[in-house]
Amino acid sequence: MNPDWEILRRARDGDPSSWRELLYAYQPRLKALAYLITGSVATADDIAQETMFKAIRAPMSHQMGTLDGFLGTIAFRLAVKETQYQKKSVGLDGIDPPGDTNSPLDSIIKNEQEYILARAIKELDREHSEVLILRFYGNLSYDEIARELGIPVGTAKSRVFYAVKACRQKLIDKGILE
Repeated sequence: MNPDWEILRRARDGDPSSWRELLYAYQPRLKALAYLITGSVATADDIAQETMFKAIRAPMSHQMGTLDGFLGTIAFRLAVKETQYQKKSVGLDGIDPPGDTNSPLDSIIKNEQEYILARAIKELDREHSEVLILRFYGNLSYDEIARELGIPVGTAKSRVFYAVKACRQKLIDKGILE
């Protein structure tokens, strides 16, 4: 068994040190993934916590991939579901809630370049931002991305390639990269 899956198993059995290890290792990346999809730090915090609870309660039959990918898939689905819910119920597209600028985002994204990169990813169209988030924040393989989005593996690879290219150009335009 992969050691990461073993840590999850021990956390499910009530080992507090394994639970802390999971939170320390995965929660910041899950928050960043959720933030990139929802645009809300508070929602990202909730989704990261809900992801861990769902992972603890989920059947242990799925251990073929990485725990990173497993958790990233849960967080991605929760974030997409939450975004769809918010669009239907509130209709606040494009409005950043107050307090999101100087907030726990600073603890999620530790330096300015990562923050700018996250903003560049958010500016991409949905199909390209999704694959980048799943690949680099969710740590999903191309096969896992393809399964999650219901697209061929080649399309997943192509979208990641063009998303990275578009993101790179945005960073060049902003003077971050040369």
